Amino acid sequence: MTAVTQTDFQWGCSRSADFSLRQWPDGAVLFDDASGQLKCLTPASGAVMALLMGRMHWTSVELAGELLEDAPTDDDVKLIENVLHHFQSLKLIDRS
Repeated sequence: MTAVTQTDFQWGCSRSADFSLRQWPDGAVLFDDASGQLKCLTPASGAVMALLMGRMHWTSVELAGELLEDAPTDDDVKLIENVLHHFQSLKLIDRS
């Protein structure tokens, strides 16, 4: 049996119908209609959230590759994983 690594996890935003995302060059704002809360996001975090809201199943490697349009490095993937774990702690996304 092989071990499951962090990069094997699938991530998605099952609550995307509850969210409205607005992006600008200097950042993004995520509105949660269910709770009425606003969250300010960096441009990169806003781009990650937009991808997660658009498709249900992403790995961190796929997200990094999509954002960079190139083969991501281990550091790139780690940065994406940090964003994903932060979003998960805020209960914005799910891991499967």
